[in-house]
Amino acid sequence: MRVLYFWGIIFAMEKKGSKHIGTAILAVLVLLDLTLWYAIFSGRTDHATRIHFLDVGQGDSALFTFPNRVQMLIDAGPPRSASRPLSRAMRREDRYIDLAILTHPELDHMGGYAELLERYEFGAFLWNGRTDANAKEEWRELTDALRARSIPMIAIGAGDRILIASSTAHFISPDRTWAQSGAPNDAGLVMHIGTPNLRALFTADIDSKVEADLVKKEMFGAEVLKIAHHGSKYSSSETFLRAVAPHVAVVSAGKGNRYGHPTQDVLARIAHMGAEIFRTDQNGTVEIVGEGTTLKIFVGK
Repeated sequence: MRVLYFWGIIFAMEKKGSKHIGTAILAVLVLLDLTLWYAIFSGRTDHATRIHFLDVGQGDSALFTFPNRVQMLIDAGPPRSASRPLSRAMRREDRYIDLAILTHPELDHMGGYAELLERYEFGAFLWNGRTDANAKEEWRELTDALRARSIPMIAIGAGDRILIASSTAHFISPDRTWAQSGAPNDAGLVMHIGTPNLRALFTADIDSKVEADLVKKEMFGAEVLKIAHHGSKYSSSETFLRAVAPHVAVVSAGKGNRYGHPTQDVLARIAHMGAEIFRTDQNGTVEIVGEGTTLKIFVGK
């Protein structure tokens, strides 16, 4: 386990055979640290945790804002889908996002990054290390744009952690087995985030096989669950939902999509667990604010 400490922020990585990771991590730490100190001295402190599940149609994108306003974007939806809802979620003058996460290189998760790179600065780009994108041209253009802007690209997986003050983003999948799976969805980054106000679990597009493995190995409870694979019938098993025990479940899907997401089976399983369900296809952007022991939920429509 590699652990670096820099003025209150820790980026903990477990990597084997990587010679350049230390420099990239240090760059991330410096950028995050500057953001935190700017927030402190400019009076932009905010003790709440905020999650905006962005209405990007048939895809995934969420802006996670930690206390003290460190911002992490998790996926960017399909092409030209995230810019408008993201601009509404952020302060008008804000054009900086500390961390960009790509759970896996599929177009409905990565397509929006190309446009966002033209509008925002990013501190670092983290992804699952897979390069076999289903949209090869778009992936090449994205990586070229990241390099042109000198944005560090860091491959991560199970066991890696980001610690920001008293908050933790813990990547619990993919492990080495799932990272090499022939099904790209199996290799999606699964991330458990814990802050003083709430716990959230982001599940990319994993299916019940990966869910079962996570339950067997080590699972984390969470008040907020991003439902896997847009509510596909192959995900969100009863066993998995029981292990997470969410209070709020959010489905990111496009209105009238051709896949039938979210399926009635999944919605029924979530309801049976007693979680409150929100859907971007019906509710628009869903904002969840954790402050103290209270969760407040706002919808766009």
